[in-house]
Amino acid sequence: MNIMLTCLKAADYDNYACEQEVQKFYACVQEYDTNNAVVKNMVKADSDQAHKFKNKRGQPAWLTNKLLKEYPTPTKIE
Repeated sequence: MNIMLTCLKAADYDNYACEQEVQKFYACVQEYDTNNAVVKNMVKADSDQAHKFKNKRGQPAWLTNKLLKEYPTPTKIE
């Protein structure tokens, strides 16, 4: 992304001058989205795997919500 932005700045934000860098950026974004969707579907399909799933920044919000629904906080203390 940095290379693309540097090229765009040098070309006064003309997409045609930096077409190769822009295409590489969009390909990278597409690859990330594809990989993320595959991992997300695998984790959602297998609840045992959901407990083991962690990434560098913690767990995603959808996984936190899923786990909170599976293990709700008790309303009564016995």
